[in-house]
Amino acid sequence: MANSRLIPLEAGRRYRIGRSSDCDLAFPDPAVSRHHATVFDDGLGNWTWVDNKSSTGSWLENSAIQEQVLSDGNIIQFGVQRLVFLHPQGIPTLMRLDCTKGTQTCDWNSSSPLLLGRDQRHSIRIGHPQCPRTLCQVKRASQGFSLEFSKPTLLQGRTAKKHRIDSNIPLDIPFGTLQVFEETVSFTEYPPGHSLSVEGLSLALAEKNILQDVSFEIRSGELLAIIGGSGQGKSTLLHCLAGDRKATAGTIAIHGMPPTETRIRESICFLQQDAPLHDLLTVEECIEDACHLFVQKDTNATERKRLIDSMLARVGLETSRTTLCSRLSGGEKRRAALAVALVASPGLILLDEPFAGLDPVKVGSLASWLRQIAWGGQTIILTTHEYSIVPHADKVLILHQGHLAFFGSPDQASQFFNVTEHQAILPKLESRTGEEWHGRFMRSRPGNPASRNTGALSTMPTERQAALPTILSRFYKGFWRDRGRLITTILQPVVIGIFLSLLFSGSSSMWVAAFALNLCANWFGMSGAIREIIQEKILAQQEFRQGTSPFQYLLGKWLGLFSLAFVQTFLCFMVLAWRVGLPVPGAVAQLYILGTLASTLAPAIAAGLAASLFAKSPGQANATLPLLLIPQIMFAGALVPLDQMHPVGATLARVLWSSWNQTALQQLFLSEAPFAWNIGLSLSFALGIVIICAWAARPTIPTAFLGNSTRNMK
Repeated sequence: MANSRLIPLEAGRRYRIGRSSDCDLAFPDPAVSRHHATVFDDGLGNWTWVDNKSSTGSWLENSAIQEQVLSDGNIIQFGVQRLVFLHPQGIPTLMRLDCTKGTQTCDWNSSSPLLLGRDQRHSIRIGHPQCPRTLCQVKRASQGFSLEFSKPTLLQGRTAKKHRIDSNIPLDIPFGTLQVFEETVSFTEYPPGHSLSVEGLSLALAEKNILQDVSFEIRSGELLAIIGGSGQGKSTLLHCLAGDRKATAGTIAIHGMPPTETRIRESICFLQQDAPLHDLLTVEECIEDACHLFVQKDTNATERKRLIDSMLARVGLETSRTTLCSRLSGGEKRRAALAVALVASPGLILLDEPFAGLDPVKVGSLASWLRQIAWGGQTIILTTHEYSIVPHADKVLILHQGHLAFFGSPDQASQFFNVTEHQAILPKLESRTGEEWHGRFMRSRPGNPASRNTGALSTMPTERQAALPTILSRFYKGFWRDRGRLITTILQPVVIGIFLSLLFSGSSSMWVAAFALNLCANWFGMSGAIREIIQEKILAQQEFRQGTSPFQYLLGKWLGLFSLAFVQTFLCFMVLAWRVGLPVPGAVAQLYILGTLASTLAPAIAAGLAASLFAKSPGQANATLPLLLIPQIMFAGALVPLDQMHPVGATLARVLWSSWNQTALQQLFLSEAPFAWNIGLSLSFALGIVIICAWAARPTIPTAFLGNSTRNMK
């Protein structure tokens, strides 16, 4: 019965739906469970859909459902199948829709332009979340038709806003193929996943061959499991596919382009073994931040809310939406991180050991989620030691001693290694060297490479919102919820202020008071920033990869830290001003005070962020703090005047901001207007450090980015 498009429903009857042949509605589809769901009539004319705890679930408008009373027009998706319930009058009917979005065709017999885009009101709606609200419009021209994009777009190798299109001839445009006829227009949407081809990939590190002659191909929407023991090159292969590591030999082509191409790099999601999440944000807030950072700028609040709900339902975390990420279990963290990554609809998802540390039940659950995502059209490549997930994969790639020991389907893997259980493959591998297995595989070639998918890239540069507000909002939420940091930030100026009040009096030297404040400002600025980036290193890497501006990221961190450190420094200044007897300043003098304190803090915070950016671990970042702070103290010109220093020391003092800060603060305590260049030079120091860090943090420089090290690669 499932082969017919219209399926009338008889009153009082129960219909079993699933993959098994004994179901009333049988769908021979691996995405459908054997007995997936049941549809029945309650005797009053109400038809109910009940999901039978299927592995991939049942979905209504992007929300998972367990039991749902059907209304006219409801579209239920299970696996990649879709059924629409029709009951306007008369006999209730289920109509089977195409498994995929396929081709949309609409009539066009007027002179009005025909619009294509994400907007539901357009004649042809494109479902990809990275599609602009209005992608383009088709107009009738004197000869043929005219295609006009909302902004300049790469088309047929060149950037253009207008393009002439001939009747009946298909044209590849972003997200699909467009074909215009005299009275109709059709659009075939591309799958969101990337096709990938690797040929002869080899990589040597420190005179050791990590990967040797690895070749394989996968199509969009496939799930590839890379399997092998520890130290066989699995993680290194992922780094190469992500564009983080340059191969010694061979090529990687994603839709015919290298992974370092900007459009490709931004559409790759690389989740490493430890799920990267902001522990002090809730699951919903993490997904919401990703919406602000990675989806189209023209996405409104309603669309973002719908997308957030869809992602939570897709990974089964609806009940955990307000839970802090730090309180999630290991499996929940991986699913939450995956939901954050899926917001940008990446074409290629790379997962490094996603099943590590999970019990068998959670392994099976997470594998089912990944299987469902791949069925939705996105390409997934994961590394694992878990042979139990092999049946969930479309293709299996086995690495042994850096060599390609096998590539093909799970069934072909069983035949090649002559085993009945996939768990028995690992002991078999140890019986031969990697080179021997590679030679045997190349001679037999049981896993024929997938046919090349040469379709156009289903993406275009995303016009995003400014990242700065999101970075700032995230910083303040984290600060407020980190009670230890909050209390320490409050206590520091209080305790130091008490000590200053006991140390200084009306007869104290002004330049000593200026030096004390200079020391406090540098301490508040550097100590607050020294761990700020290194503690979220993996998150920052992923966000930069997906297109977040490093400059906006660093500026957001700097502004957040500056606001806290400024309050701390100002409180210390008030205590010193009271103890040394400074007169109440006028309006102009107050501006001098604020400007001087700001210029004192600015470079100290920037230097702390720089140390945090380039450190390889939090411990190394902490060890850098004295190396930054002590020179600022020694060469400020307070311990030894500049004219009494060694010439080399005096020169060094002039290239450190603390000497300029010291002069400005001394003038402030002497009730004099600070020289403009003292403030200007300090601010220039800060801006220069941030710009250099933003340049070095670009994902196109992986060797310098955030202290990336090959020692962590397997």
